[in-house]
Amino acid sequence: MKDKTYKKALDKIKKIRRKLIWTTRMGEEVLIKDMEDSHVKNTIIYISKRQDEYTKYKLGVYEINGMEASEWVEIFREELAVR
Repeated sequence: MKDKTYKKALDKIKKIRRKLIWTTRMGEEVLIKDMEDSHVKNTIIYISKRQDEYTKYKLGVYEINGMEASEWVEIFREELAVR
């Protein structure tokens, strides 16, 4: 049962990842699936540091394009996991 659930989740991620777009600091839009591994890892680090700053200075939750930082980090971690 666990393997079946995992496979369904993995299939869902693979479908979603074809559509997810990240906007770089230079304003370029790229599909997350097309990003280099190093870019994905650096993005996770960047987002995490920004959230840490928001927490430190009690600025609330860091959001990017209407989604919380933690959601983006999870998306990027899942992306690395399916590669």
